[in-house]
Amino acid sequence: MDNFISFDRSLSDPLNSIEIYNPINKEIPDISTGGGNIIQIKGLIYPKDSIGRSFQQDWFIRFPWLEYSPSLDTVFWYPCRQFLSHGTKENVFKNIGFKNWKSAIEKRKGLCKHADSRVHLTAMANWREKELRESSQLEIATLVSVNELALRGNYDIDENTGHGFRNLFEYTLTKDPKLAEIYTQIPKNAHYLSPDIQNDVIDIMSEVVREEIIFEILDADVPWFTLLEDDTRDRNNIEHVSIGNSYVRKDKVFESLVNVATTLSSDAKTMANSTLEILRNNGLDSKRLLSQCYDGASVMSGGKGGVHTLIQEELHRKVPYVHCFNHRLHLVIMKLISEVPELKIFFDQCRMLHLFLNHVKVISIYTGTRIGRLLEQRWSGHLKITEAIYSNY
Repeated sequence: MDNFISFDRSLSDPLNSIEIYNPINKEIPDISTGGGNIIQIKGLIYPKDSIGRSFQQDWFIRFPWLEYSPSLDTVFWYPCRQFLSHGTKENVFKNIGFKNWKSAIEKRKGLCKHADSRVHLTAMANWREKELRESSQLEIATLVSVNELALRGNYDIDENTGHGFRNLFEYTLTKDPKLAEIYTQIPKNAHYLSPDIQNDVIDIMSEVVREEIIFEILDADVPWFTLLEDDTRDRNNIEHVSIGNSYVRKDKVFESLVNVATTLSSDAKTMANSTLEILRNNGLDSKRLLSQCYDGASVMSGGKGGVHTLIQEELHRKVPYVHCFNHRLHLVIMKLISEVPELKIFFDQCRMLHLFLNHVKVISIYTGTRIGRLLEQRWSGHLKITEAIYSNY
């Protein structure tokens, strides 16, 4: 029998996300701390009191919010500990702990009495309100992120960025009276709308997605994967490295993004070291690395000092480099464009239009569609600027 189980409780599903721990070499935990998961001990020999009574493990099933403290031999009520105000008079199930085992489950006494008490119902209501508020914000952040809309965190420099997260939250308040009521009652410093909170939510979501991707890679049909990597510089002049893996699972080929990291430098040595470190940090053994796929830039493909060569040297084995087919196709398209006069003239005019619309005297008064700068190594830019011109001019 497992010695203890940690429950990540939610009001909508009391048994949601059960984590079962191996009892070997594990210290028995006490009650939850700092708003952590509910902890319920299993398989212990609970000490008996002077009349031979003790805590019973079955009470966890009857009272799913109960916590037992082995160090104190008492029980606490999780929602009362976490969600009652500091001024609440009753403190047995909140601070001191209950251990009158004889009357613990008698009608109108002990645990049964407390479960129907106003104090407990208040704590449950506070918990429900907190869950509703946080789940609403999480759903909004998910919607904004999936649709690639700006959340407007504190790292934004462009003042034209919209307040996507706040605008959607304010719209949700108009459609959810209960959430609106809660929002008006909580302190202004607890609205969970700050840029830091938004960034924390994104980090949590990305970690959940990343864990699922790593599981799929490790659960692949064959134990090897291909490394996919590309880098780009954002509008704030920060270098970002995107690292993905290609693998076969359930007879299908998948390509999944594992991580996006920032680097202080884009030289081959820094890129190679960062790549191997990211693989290690995500539990991906480099021994399973079958091949490497990058663009044709010398920093990645160089035969003497490129990233693929440095990774082979670090792993002391051959890990073949494959020039990305999309990048190769793009080179063909760029060559074709340069050989067709009409296409060359069109994209030359696109470049001049970009320079004109981004001139300091024009950008302040122009309110139309923004046109990005054409980069030969980014094939998607040519399609976007063509669509923008076709739709607007």
